[in-house]
Amino acid sequence: MLKYDFYNLKNNQISIFSFTIILFNLINLNNTLGLSEIFALNLVFQLSVIFCTIYAISLLPTYPIFFILFREKSFNSLEKLNLTIVINLSFYILTAYIGFYLGFPITALFFFLALLIFYLSVIILIIVQELRGHNLNFIKELLFIKSTNSKKLF
Repeated sequence: MLKYDFYNLKNNQISIFSFTIILFNLINLNNTLGLSEIFALNLVFQLSVIFCTIYAISLLPTYPIFFILFREKSFNSLEKLNLTIVINLSFYILTAYIGFYLGFPITALFFFLALLIFYLSVIILIIVQELRGHNLNFIKELLFIKSTNSKKLF
């Protein structure tokens, strides 16, 4: 059984780091901690917010769908990446329409919560699928258990 192309523990850690940095920006933690008063720290924080936001917009929440659920399909990595970005942008457009028609204010916090809920539901779907198929590679990676049948992309 092959290990997932791009999705491994490092990508999961990057996703959690991105969620954390974006949340810190949404709740203005940099102002609370006084980071905005120190130029260098504020610059590092704002640059990390920009990169984490770009990562979240282009890859989250659907990259686990193409890189885990559809890993046995005949897509190459570039096709998976392109499909992920296009479907993510469609996800944000549909989220905005649904939120508008339901009467929610369309703010950064709304998109963040929608992204977090959808991403966690995809991860739960993957775990349920692996438990049904008795394939526990994703769970082993989360628990830091090294898989013997692993193949890296690069």
